[in-house]
This record gives sequence, C-alpha cells and structure tokens, in this order.
Amino acid sequence: MERVREHLAGRQRGIDASLTDLGHEIERVESSLGRLPEEERVVAEPMRKLAAHTEIVKLLLAREQEAEITRASTQPAAEFVDPAVAPLDRSAPSVPLHMLVGIAVGLLAACGLSVAKEALFRGVFTESELEAATDLPVLGAVPDFRRGRYKIRNASQHFVPLRDDPEGACAEAYRSLRANLKFALSADGDVRSIAATSCTPGEGKSSSNVALAMAFARSGRRVVLIDCDMRRPTIHLYLGLDLGPGMSDVLEGRVGWKQALRSSVTERLDVITAGRHPHSPSDLLDSPEFKALLAELEGSYDLVVCDVPPAMAVSDMETCAALIDALLLVVRSDKASARLVEQATRRLKQTGANLIGAVLNGVGTSLANGKYGNGYGYGYGKRDDERRAG
Repeated sequence: MERVREHLAGRQRGIDASLTDLGHEIERVESSLGRLPEEERVVAEPMRKLAAHTEIVKLLLAREQEAEITRASTQPAAEFVDPAVAPLDRSAPSVPLHMLVGIAVGLLAACGLSVAKEALFRGVFTESELEAATDLPVLGAVPDFRRGRYKIRNASQHFVPLRDDPEGACAEAYRSLRANLKFALSADGDVRSIAATSCTPGEGKSSSNVALAMAFARSGRRVVLIDCDMRRPTIHLYLGLDLGPGMSDVLEGRVGWKQALRSSVTERLDVITAGRHPHSPSDLLDSPEFKALLAELEGSYDLVVCDVPPAMAVSDMETCAALIDALLLVVRSDKASARLVEQATRRLKQTGANLIGAVLNGVGTSLANGKYGNGYGYGYGKRDDERRAG
C-alpha cells in the first residue's frame, strides 16, 4: 500500500512539473507576440483565413475534375442526328415466301401422314380389296347413307332403308344383295338359315340382317329374324320392339319360342328378340337347345335370319357358326384393316362356317358416285333428290 502511494505521489510530481513547463512556454510566446509590431498581428489573421480558403478551393476543383471524368465515361457513343421515320414498305416477314414455305411443308406433312397411315393401317376401301382380303365373292356394296351423295337427312341411329327410305340407293343395294344371294344360295342347295356377321362391332351387321330379313320377306318368303347377339342386342331397337321375352328366355326354358315370337312385325316377317342378358351367352349358343330351336324354326319358316355376334369380338360366334347354313361377312369401308379381315375370315372358316360371300358396307362418296350413279340413279330423279334433301 505504501508503495502505491509513493508511485502516485511521483506521478503527481511529474504532472506538476509538466504544468510548470507549459506555463513557462505560454509566457514566453505571449512575450514574443507582445514584441511583434501591431501591423503584423493585424495581417496574420487574414493570411490564415486566405490559406484556409485556398485549400478549400483546391479541394472543390479536384472534385469537379473527377465529376467531369465520370460523366465523360458514361456518355453513349452514338449521338442523336435525325428523328426516326416509319418505313413505307415492310421489310420482313415476306408473305409470299412464307406462304410458299407453308404450302410446301403442309404438302410434305400430308404426304408423310398418308404414307404412314398406309403403312400402319392398310384398310379395306373397295370391293377388289375386300375380295383380295377374304378370297370370297363380294355379293353387294351398300352406300353410306350418313355422308356423301346418298346422305339421308334426319336419319335415325337405327335407320332401316327398306322401311324408312324404300326408294333410296341403300334399299336398292339390299335388293341387289338379295338377288345375288338367290344365285349363291341356289348353288349351295336347300339353305334355310343365313346370318351376317362382321369383324368388329359397328360395321353394320345388325342393320344388314334386318334389311336382308325384310328383303326376303317382301319377295314372298316367310321369314323369322332371331337375335343371337345376347351381349349387345340391337334388333329390338331397329324394329321398335321390347327386349324380352326372347332368345335367352327360350334357351333357358322359361318360355317357348312361340310365346317369345313377335308375329307380323312387317308383312311375312316374324321376330324373336334377344331377351334379358344371360350369364353365359356362349354356352346358350353351344347348347342342344339352340340347335333344336334352329332346326324347328327352319322347319316352320322358309328362311331363318340370325343376327350373330361379331367374329373377332367374342367367342360366341364360334359356337354357332357351323349350325347356320350360310354366312356373310359384312365389312365397313375404311373401318377394319385388311389384316383383321383376313384373320376374321380364317377364324370363321376354321370353325366350319359356310362363308358364301362378303358385303362392303358404308361405301364412301367417291366409290358410290362411280358405282351407283349410273345404276341406282335410274328411276329416282327429282323425287329421290327431294327425299334426300328432306
């Protein structure tokens, strides 16, 4: 503790000595100033202010030069000379050039698509292509009544040509088919049952069966039309009948075929509809009951027309194809590929079906104009045009 006091006392003595020295220096300076002349003391103060202002001016000049350098470095290289004026003519794009390029690209794309479609989907369009695919005679070609020259306005989904447009080209096509069938059936002996099938649904096999049944009935035969397509029945829709009782009820023993028969739907045409959907339509068509029913109907009528399922859709067709005396293959133009038609033909022949010919349905405008324009146009004239337009 004593040592700290001594230390602090020593420092205080040093500070006092410094203060004494400073006091002496102040006295010396003041005495020096007192000895200066009065004029020098008056001038000394403005000189100090001048020196200060000189330094400030130098600083401002230096800052101004820096600002000039910065502004010069940021100015654009281009200088405004004249105002912009809109051109009178367009320089780009070139409309003729772009149109030519677009047309060329469009033609190339269309050709490419056509070649690709032809390579991937070789469809059946004409009778010669159908004959080549099936190796069967083409007994008829039915024009498309929904599009083209022979379009029927306001035709319902279940349009029946012989009933709804008896003087039209489609009705005449089915009459021609009936005439060709008479020659084909006469070569096969006593044919009592006939059916039209197709490769896939939607090709017109049901409408063809209805039209054939009506055509043969109007020629004087007693005809019965039975709906054997119990999975997707349509005969009752074409003829405006109730679905049941029908074939499924008869084959399952719930009713007799005479109780399920719709008599005189049209003149000399009776109908048995499909009935309610059974558990196994294929088993019913392969049953002894169906064989017995078909034989009984063949004994009671001049002709039995069966609406059977499509050949490639389900196996139902395989079970009953051999029981029917004559079978037609209906192919819609540009719907089924040639390969599919060949497969369907081969499959039907393997089941023992008596394929007697093919029918090309829904023939397009160009083919219809060439084939039917001279034949079916005769005798219709203005009445036929007015009926199609109405």
